[in-house]
Amino acid sequence: MFSRQLGLLLLILIVLTSACAAAPAPDRVPATATVVTFGAPEDQRAVYQPFIDAFQQENPAIQVQFVAVAATAQLRPGASDQLAPTIDAIASAADTAVLQSPPPAALVSPTWQDLAPLLAADPGFDPGVYHPAAWSPGSGARRVLPLRLQVPLLRYHQELWVARGVSAPQPDWSWSDLFVATAQLAQQPAGDDPVAGLLNGPADQHAVTALLGDLAAEGVDFLAAEAAPPRLDQPAVAAALERTVQRVVAGALPAPVERYVDGSPVIRSGQAGLWPAEAEPADGPALAFPIGSVPFPAGAVPAPTLGSGLVMSRGTAQPEAAWRWLAFLSRQPVPARGATPLNSVPARADLLAGDASWLQRDPALQAALARPALDPAAQVTLAQVQAALETALRAVLADEQPVREALHAAQSNLEAAGVAVTDAATPSPLLLASPPPVAGAAAVTITFESTFSNLPERFPAAIERFHQDHPTIQTTFQFITGPSGGGTFRDVAERSDCFVSFGIPDPADQAAFLDLQPLLDADTTLPHQDFVPSLVEPLRRTGRLLGLPLAVRLPVLGYDQALFDAAGLAYPQANWTMDDFVRVTTSLTQEASDAQTYGFVYRTSETDILPWFLDHAGAYPTRGQDTTLQPNFTDPQVQMAIRSFLNIVKWTSPFEHVSAFWQEADWVQVDQVIAEGRAGMWWDMGDVGVWSLNPAQHRSATAALTIPPLGAHAPSIWGSQLISFYISAQTLAPDACWTLLKAMSADVLLVGQLGTPARVTVADSEAFEVQASPSSREIFRRYRTAFELPPAPANGGASLNAIPYLYWFEQALDRVLQGQDLEAELALAQDRTSAFLDCLRQGSDQATCARQVVPDDPGRLGTGSN
Repeated sequence: MFSRQLGLLLLILIVLTSACAAAPAPDRVPATATVVTFGAPEDQRAVYQPFIDAFQQENPAIQVQFVAVAATAQLRPGASDQLAPTIDAIASAADTAVLQSPPPAALVSPTWQDLAPLLAADPGFDPGVYHPAAWSPGSGARRVLPLRLQVPLLRYHQELWVARGVSAPQPDWSWSDLFVATAQLAQQPAGDDPVAGLLNGPADQHAVTALLGDLAAEGVDFLAAEAAPPRLDQPAVAAALERTVQRVVAGALPAPVERYVDGSPVIRSGQAGLWPAEAEPADGPALAFPIGSVPFPAGAVPAPTLGSGLVMSRGTAQPEAAWRWLAFLSRQPVPARGATPLNSVPARADLLAGDASWLQRDPALQAALARPALDPAAQVTLAQVQAALETALRAVLADEQPVREALHAAQSNLEAAGVAVTDAATPSPLLLASPPPVAGAAAVTITFESTFSNLPERFPAAIERFHQDHPTIQTTFQFITGPSGGGTFRDVAERSDCFVSFGIPDPADQAAFLDLQPLLDADTTLPHQDFVPSLVEPLRRTGRLLGLPLAVRLPVLGYDQALFDAAGLAYPQANWTMDDFVRVTTSLTQEASDAQTYGFVYRTSETDILPWFLDHAGAYPTRGQDTTLQPNFTDPQVQMAIRSFLNIVKWTSPFEHVSAFWQEADWVQVDQVIAEGRAGMWWDMGDVGVWSLNPAQHRSATAALTIPPLGAHAPSIWGSQLISFYISAQTLAPDACWTLLKAMSADVLLVGQLGTPARVTVADSEAFEVQASPSSREIFRRYRTAFELPPAPANGGASLNAIPYLYWFEQALDRVLQGQDLEAELALAQDRTSAFLDCLRQGSDQATCARQVVPDDPGRLGTGSN
């Protein structure tokens, strides 16, 4: 009896101890728990969930529930007509939220709860831990709690400054110093290439920033406490605008542009003296010269702006609980959204020491962070003044409007915008959405991943729509860098329930995937024939269906109509042939007096284009399948097709090397060649064709779109980019993943952005017709007709890309371009690739096999030449 009582006592103690030590699971939340919803983009769920879990361990009586709110990532400057509706959408969706790079007007919206009384009543909250640049003085309303800062830093080409005899900038330099330096940098010594004194950033018009700095140096400060409402039509502003125009014309300052122009080519070529940190190239090889950093000169330049901040909805019913969550989150090392830029830092000084960024040691950063923050209302005023001055500067530069006339119009615009910003009267009551269903005993949770980091808002929005239709399936979502950066397809399958990716898994990885054929056979709502058969077949392995396609990016050719007209050539027709293509590329390649014109350029790898040539030649670059796969590079038909392709590259393109072997000196800015009207045709993968003709990409008013020549057989899918949905063999929720697959494959808003829908009913739907451009619809119709042609005779082979490692093949192509013998080089590549595949079948990993085959040149997998 005693032992039984003792056991019960111990059990009670264990239960009580456990309740104090761990947060309740979602299906064991106390009945009295307060639910606080937190809104953020869906792709940030994996970022914030660990912080939510840690908070609930400390606060078991408060349950924080993540709510995917796409609008939190859509607050952007320049869309004033959408600002209020976007803020209302966020504040109506969740008690609390994170804002990403909000415009100044969003910081003062009365739609957010005033946090000043809550932080004043919290003895544990210390504003002193924030950088001076993050915490504006004053005792007024405070509606946003800073999380991360975007620091306005400049980077500079140190060697260029020395070569031009310009003294290195110092953290305390003035605007006069900047103007002198950029003027000297922009001066062009005899024989030198032109240099840009200062470049714009992705979201900045630095000529206007410099104009405000010039005015501040002259004693005109629109933000001074004693200043009257801003007057832009005064003589001092007119004189400063005249000076700014002269500096822009001389190249010392950048001209304002309608949309951001990528400055990476200018920076990479060494022809930029100064550029904002966020404009520095993030892709490709490292810059080939030493760079330094310096803050903007003080005066009329705000302290670092808000990169992200926390808000509380005015409609929340539990402000105290919501504040405890926000205060907790403000103390956490929340990373920057996406790839961390060079100038993003935590708003709290005590978190900077633990930040992975090099900026914690940079004196330029420290100088910028020490500057006092602007009051939110002053930030709004500054943004409105900048917009008005930018309009005036454009009018003078582009339209040759007189300075005083442009400033008079700018003043009218400024007054119409309503510069004075005050806290508005409390609006009508705000209705907050009910929390979404909590995953409980009847709910299923799955982990879904995507490799499409270039579409950060598409998958989260699709998952949000999926949750609305399937509230009992909770989806944890995150981006990955793809099988190449996030591991193999097997690695991705082992850490997620289901995922979407480019490409096709290696045969050795097929056991990691669930066979979807039984699910497809059992589903009466999804007919087999709804998927284009040519897109499904590559996903079959030894009788198993490894995945199902969502969309496909089909090869398309852009062409410059103006160059065709100048050469007297007819535009590509639906029935044109490979011979026509070769003839046209040759005719369009001309050595002009001022610049070379090329018949054919591309921004992809050669192995993406080669399948097209191989298909036309009826050539098969491989033999066998899966465990019997071998290269077939010495086949005469394969060699003929490769020779034809390399002749096109050598004689009609600007490329002297295969892209895998480009050095920095070989880097060709394809978009620039197209924009300059020096490319007759260019290869792209069609995202429903819109991306291929985007003026922001190519800026070619005479661009048009067509398809490559199609042969007598159905085109091979190997020359396209297949985007497919996979389910892990280890998942415990295959039905939930299957439900997600069906929803995504039918989601026109999603698949229409990925490419051409793989399902016939979706591709033929009115919703897709509306979304796709007319040229895209015509191109897809041509491809659909081609897919119905008889397939090419099978030879028991697979695609070139079925070979997991093409280093020696690409090396052979590169050597042939340099004049080496094609047959000999392809024979050597075949021997090495065969030995590599044989080694893999013995159980060794790829890196080991590459070093075993060619110890002194294992390529990308080892420590060799590439």
